[in-house]
Amino acid sequence: MHLTRSLSLIAALTALAAPAAAAEIGKDLTTGGGVGSTAFSSGLTGKRYLGENKAVQVFLGTGWGFGVSADLVVEKPVTDIPNVGKVFWGLGGGGGLYSWGYGSTIGVSGVVELGLHFTDFPVEITTDIRPTYWVDGGGYVDYYGSAFQIGGGGAVRYYFK
Repeated sequence: MHLTRSLSLIAALTALAAPAAAAEIGKDLTTGGGVGSTAFSSGLTGKRYLGENKAVQVFLGTGWGFGVSADLVVEKPVTDIPNVGKVFWGLGGGGGLYSWGYGSTIGVSGVVELGLHFTDFPVEITTDIRPTYWVDGGGYVDYYGSAFQIGGGGAVRYYFK
């Protein structure tokens, strides 16, 4: 039963992706959604291109608590991998609000990302490093001993027009 559902889901996603195969993420396909994570939370993510190389990405999720964050990133192409996709890197920054059992705090982050836009499927995979400064509004510094943290995250997003 699970195999049948899995195969049906794969067939449906392939059918949806087929018309978009010639479309390019960031140029023709500007909005994506999927799953992702930041330094402190994992959950849902969305990304909207504002131009071919600028995008706003948001994350909403849970982890040690609840978090919501947004980043502005500027992407640069690295190389094309034949029959696979385009590798890119991005640089940007943003902020977020995180709440957990000990209180809440605001984080200001830089973002350095590395990603891949597939050629035949409207899917993006990214990984990133996020140096973050936590504004101590909820006892974060008292609990963890530092207002500065280097964390990481990433995302898998499906794109559409």
